[in-house]
Amino acid sequence: MLLFLFALTILTPLQVSPASPLRLVNVNTVTNSSDPGPASFPEFPASSPVSAYKRKLLIIGIDGLRPDALLSVRAGNLKALIRGGAFAPDAVSDKITRSGPGWASVLTGVWHEKHGVIDNEIGTFQGDAYPAFFKRLKDARPELFTACIVNWAPIRDRLMSGVDLALAPENDDSVAALAVKLLLRRDPDVLFLHFDAP
Repeated sequence: MLLFLFALTILTPLQVSPASPLRLVNVNTVTNSSDPGPASFPEFPASSPVSAYKRKLLIIGIDGLRPDALLSVRAGNLKALIRGGAFAPDAVSDKITRSGPGWASVLTGVWHEKHGVIDNEIGTFQGDAYPAFFKRLKDARPELFTACIVNWAPIRDRLMSGVDLALAPENDDSVAALAVKLLLRRDPDVLFLHFDAP
């Protein structure tokens, strides 16, 4: 598994204007033959107004995308996020280069020798001893609203604990559309996105 991962800490809630360099996906126009369509997207009730200086965290993981490949192409939106956030082009997720061990290491902060995941079955996950960072975050700050939207369902089904909202739509377009909808409606404190088909 090759992994591209970067995190963006936002000091103010996401604000989008017509002049914004970031292009939002219109959830009403996403079309894909395997996409269930916007009608089946969950409704996110609007959140209460937030402080203008409330810290936020957005983590975007793209499975199979080498950082050097990303940096060699025109990817203006991702490069704008990289400039404003944290980017680790030389980071290693685990010695075992499969998705299960890699994502378990990213989410728990420990290697496979501790979290126990050695393949994509994720059946040996030691989640009680080494939970995903969402669980530790919720233990410390239970008032935070956390979410993950992932393309690969085993991340949601086997690695996540302590997250308030965990979704696993069928494709990357749906991950992006749900993320936009969630950011506009609920303003999560921590959001982890996983894309699987660059």
